[in-house]
Amino acid sequence: MAIIIKIITIIVEVVVVVVVAAAAAVVVVVVVVVVVVVVVVVVVVLLVVVVVLLVVVVVTVAVVLLYALYIHIFNRIYSIQQ
Repeated sequence: MAIIIKIITIIVEVVVVVVVAAAAAVVVVVVVVVVVVVVVVVVVVLLVVVVVLLVVVVVTVAVVLLYALYIHIFNRIYSIQQ
């Protein structure tokens, strides 16, 4: 009887170890997936910020150049009228 109890105890211990190892593996996989998702989201947000900043810079430069062109044309017209 003691041998049967010992065998059952060993089997239960092995099952518990396997279940705990599987749970740990699942936790590790979930953590890795969450970290990867967070990194991807951060990279995408940074790319969006960079694109928005580039658009702002391009629009600002375009407005400044158009204003300079307007001033140049206005000066030419004014000098012709003189």
